[in-house]
Amino acid sequence: MAAEHDLDAHLQLRTDDAKIVGTLFIGPKAPTSEITAHVLSVYLQARGVAERLIDQDALLALAEEVKAHPGAEHASVVAHGKPPRHGSPRVVAWEQSIVDRIAEIEASSADDAPPTGSPAPRQPDGIADGNLPNQDPDQESNVDHYGHSSFIIVEADDALGTITPADPGEDGENIFGDAIPAKQSPTPSYLDTESLELTDDNRVLARNCGHFIYSGSKLSVERTLDVKGDVGFATGHVVFPGPVVVQGGVKDRFRIQSAGDTAVQKLVEAATIQASRDIIVARGVAGREAATLQAGRDVKAGYLEAPTVFTQRDCIVQREITNCTITARGSVIITNGAIRGGHVVAANRVEAGIVGSAQEVPTEISLGSIPELDLPLARIRSLHLDAERQRAQLTLKLEATRSAMETPNPKTIEKMMGMEFEIQELAGHIKRLEAAAERIRSNLRANTDPSLLVSKRAHAGTIVRIRGHLIRFKDDLDGPFTLRINNKQQPIIDTHGNERPASEVANVTPDERLDTLAPQESPDQQQESEPAPPTDADRQAA
Repeated sequence: MAAEHDLDAHLQLRTDDAKIVGTLFIGPKAPTSEITAHVLSVYLQARGVAERLIDQDALLALAEEVKAHPGAEHASVVAHGKPPRHGSPRVVAWEQSIVDRIAEIEASSADDAPPTGSPAPRQPDGIADGNLPNQDPDQESNVDHYGHSSFIIVEADDALGTITPADPGEDGENIFGDAIPAKQSPTPSYLDTESLELTDDNRVLARNCGHFIYSGSKLSVERTLDVKGDVGFATGHVVFPGPVVVQGGVKDRFRIQSAGDTAVQKLVEAATIQASRDIIVARGVAGREAATLQAGRDVKAGYLEAPTVFTQRDCIVQREITNCTITARGSVIITNGAIRGGHVVAANRVEAGIVGSAQEVPTEISLGSIPELDLPLARIRSLHLDAERQRAQLTLKLEATRSAMETPNPKTIEKMMGMEFEIQELAGHIKRLEAAAERIRSNLRANTDPSLLVSKRAHAGTIVRIRGHLIRFKDDLDGPFTLRINNKQQPIIDTHGNERPASEVANVTPDERLDTLAPQESPDQQQESEPAPPTDADRQAA
């Protein structure tokens, strides 16, 4: 036990965790005659307490209380430090354009909500009061449910708002005179700094283009637009500068336009989807001849029923293609499914389990076709025929004029020279057309590889167009087999390497829609074009 005359043994200084408040305890056996405010102050300074932070009045009161009530324990707060003032939270204020868009979305959402409605999403702490305008629930709204959008789409470097400057705060001090550093205002935790930039002049900018998420626990600009439900009246049309993921389906007459992939989990109805990359429809499309899918790469679907499809690469379907108009720059593949009705155009192969139907629903397949090249090639052929006909008529007329001329005269000679000039002009025109046609044919040869692969059955009535030939199946033909063009430019049926002419199982006739694309003849095989022999009508015209 400590001796009674050892005063320090009866005194104890205690502090809080931050050492901002010092409390002095005096034991019950402390010698009361030795306790004075001065003695207690010396004790505190000896333990490092800054003299200027000691509460002398509290020491005096404590000393008097000990003397008034000896034999008891006494305690009093006798030293006070200064707590730090940490920086106040930073507050975001949106640009007026953002505020207006939020108001539009909130109003539209209220129009589409059930009568009972639902509370607006709670904003994170730190967003300025009044930043989002209150909506009058009774206010009538004239909303274009198709044309409006429930998303705020921003571009990289777009100014979204401002944020209050960072507050450095004020340092504190403990009772020992040590500084307690203040914490500067932190970047708000609800701002995603990977997609939002806070500039030195306290602006909030979008780091990337995308969907501005303005409510919830995290505010950000998402590169992918994630639609939680359907694209319909609740969302309006979707136009987005990146990938789009739709957890629901796409309703009639609505449109999605994305600069990336578009993935839809449920049913696409009579809607329009345009994507710069892939279109993926997990369930399928019930297009009712009004849906359009246009992809910069592939189209992939569970099934396709009566849409129009354009794809720069392949169209890949799991189960069925029914009454569709499909144009693929690559191939159309439905390995075990059926193509029934409609018109399928592919630059390369069409691969299916079944083509056509037992009811002979009109089903047409065009192979080796790129419409943007086929159409001008057909136009060139038409112009070429017209030019050849004109040249033949002029040649016949020139010959008739020469035969009828008994003696040369200036007028007749001038007329004959004019016809010779026209014939030469037509010859040059014909050569230019032939050169243009060959350039297109060369392009088609380089970018098409046509064939039809059928694993189960081709039904009677199915029509296949393949370079220069129209093939109509007379009867059902069981697979597996491949329909292709051989090196003699004739259509054949290839069954496990056994080849036979397609004419044995189908009606084969010339087809003017798709050029034969026969290899260009070598110079020694080429012959000078001769004018077509004149007809009786030509002779009469001459």
